[in-house]
Amino acid sequence: MLTKELRQEALKKGFHYPKVEKSVEFYRTKNLMIYDFVCEESAVVRVCISKQHAGIYDVLNSIWKDCTLENYLEDPNQFTNYMLSECAKKLLKTDSLFFDSKASFAIDAQIRKAKNWKKINQKENREKEIKKIMAGTNKPVPSGFKIFSEKLLCSAKRIMYSAKEKSLYCPECGNTFQLPDVPKKGSLHTCPACGYSTKVSSAQYLNDIHWSYIVQAAGKRSIIRYFCNELFIEYGKCSTILYEKYRTIVEEDGSMVPLMQTSEGWKDYKGKNYSYFYTVPKREVPNDMYLYGTVEALMKMPALKNSMLDVWVKQHIGADKKLCSEYLVENYIKVYAQTTIYEKLLKHGLNKIAHEAAFYYDSSFHKNEEKVDKFLNLTKGNLDRLREFIPDPSGSNVSAMRYLEKYNVYLKDDELKTFLRLEVSDNMKEQIVKFCKCKKVTLYKINKYVTENANADWSSYFDYIGWTEELDYKKSDSVYYPKKFFKTHDRVFKELEEKKDAIQRKKDKEISKKIADLWEQRMQIPQYHYENNDLFVMMPHGTSDLKKEGRSLNHCVAGYKEFVAEEKTQIFFIRKKAAPQKSFYTLEIKNHDIEQCHGKNNVNMTEEIRAFAYGFLNQLKTIKEKPAVRAAA
Repeated sequence: MLTKELRQEALKKGFHYPKVEKSVEFYRTKNLMIYDFVCEESAVVRVCISKQHAGIYDVLNSIWKDCTLENYLEDPNQFTNYMLSECAKKLLKTDSLFFDSKASFAIDAQIRKAKNWKKINQKENREKEIKKIMAGTNKPVPSGFKIFSEKLLCSAKRIMYSAKEKSLYCPECGNTFQLPDVPKKGSLHTCPACGYSTKVSSAQYLNDIHWSYIVQAAGKRSIIRYFCNELFIEYGKCSTILYEKYRTIVEEDGSMVPLMQTSEGWKDYKGKNYSYFYTVPKREVPNDMYLYGTVEALMKMPALKNSMLDVWVKQHIGADKKLCSEYLVENYIKVYAQTTIYEKLLKHGLNKIAHEAAFYYDSSFHKNEEKVDKFLNLTKGNLDRLREFIPDPSGSNVSAMRYLEKYNVYLKDDELKTFLRLEVSDNMKEQIVKFCKCKKVTLYKINKYVTENANADWSSYFDYIGWTEELDYKKSDSVYYPKKFFKTHDRVFKELEEKKDAIQRKKDKEISKKIADLWEQRMQIPQYHYENNDLFVMMPHGTSDLKKEGRSLNHCVAGYKEFVAEEKTQIFFIRKKAAPQKSFYTLEIKNHDIEQCHGKNNVNMTEEIRAFAYGFLNQLKTIKEKPAVRAAA
């Protein structure tokens, strides 16, 4: 909307236009561009646009509107027979004599530009900044890089077969040659013209994409450039496209400016969020990258001088110079620059832990610590002993040693080797250490038993041990190491289930008695008796009534039995007088209010049932003395 001062400026000139019938007139004031829509010598609508504001004045109603012309006009054809003045035609860049949709769109574009001036101005300023930043970074790409990028696509090339032409097309030299018989799928063929040999494809077309990147120096800065290499083959045509899509400028102090190429030119890089189940388009993210040149070239970047990051990079770039990751290289560099601990881990040869700590969440690492042993939460002695067996341990190996340290369990060398090689979760390893400590048994003995008798199924073994403790078995070798493990495992499980069932039956009996007692007490209170011509209320007499109600109406009221017995809720059955034994609706009252009331399959109350239920609730509220049972749901 125009400011107060601009509105005053917009209305300084009058609305009278002598001898003008239907026309769109244009003129300027100090701060405004104004379009007047004139009818019978008087303006009826005035569109006012400044650099940062815009507004439309309804002359007939003396009202300002903050909208576009398209939204203002009730009828889009309202001014179509209005002539455009020469000034209006020039500004709207149209040759049309009359106001039309093109002219309307041009005016609305000016309005939108004014309304979005701040955003547009920021965008334009940023574009100027990016041009300055990019100055000196448009280095020519070495011819070797182009050859390197094209070779990445060679493995995807196929000799194409056309059933219509009954001939083969060689993508290497572009020649075709006749083939009377249909080639077998995947068969090898050699081009007689150039000697190129590869598999034959009868597909309509083939497409493949690989990414390559190059690191170049730009004065005291470095640039990382990402190129998308695309191959397209069909019979009679083979083309490769190489284009740069991402570029990161690394300043001497290590700060980075990530950019991306768009249809509008170079912009700030904006990563897209893809869901776990969505396949990331190959053209969008360089998750299959090949480095041109050597790792040492990457390490010459000013931000990485005297860095051990090259140790990590070498591990993750194979012999084919491929780096598989949907992260850009500079994102890795940023992570390692966060703290000195990653550098120390790499210098100590703890490469796996450095990678896990940097890119995977692990609360067991103390990331604010700067000493390696403090970071790992492991004493130096135990770390040294671990590395005697595993020079470059993983986080899981460190956790295993941490459990031994926590429970003060010492394992001999052979036992420690066995323990570290166990293919079980970290939680299971902790359980094994606790068992050895509590039962005073060697790892050798327990591992030998579980391996030979329980098929190395540690989970089933500890389930069995837990059941024996619940059943209060005496602690003995015959219990801990039964001769027929799985048979004993199943027998103990069955025994535990029977015990639980017996306990539950006893508990249900007690709950049922409490509910029956409550029924007896409440039946003495008149307010608990309620009915009308068609319906009446009844209360459950025990758990069997609740179960029957739940089965009949297919809902979970049986699960409320303990709450009913403990007087935390009240459950009532609403029945029809015509069918008193048939379940109809179940009502729950809690804190002196209706919590829920449902029929079969949890259907909600009808208006009739709602009126009946609230009538019953109001009657309960008339109880003067607090009943033995407190209303709850």
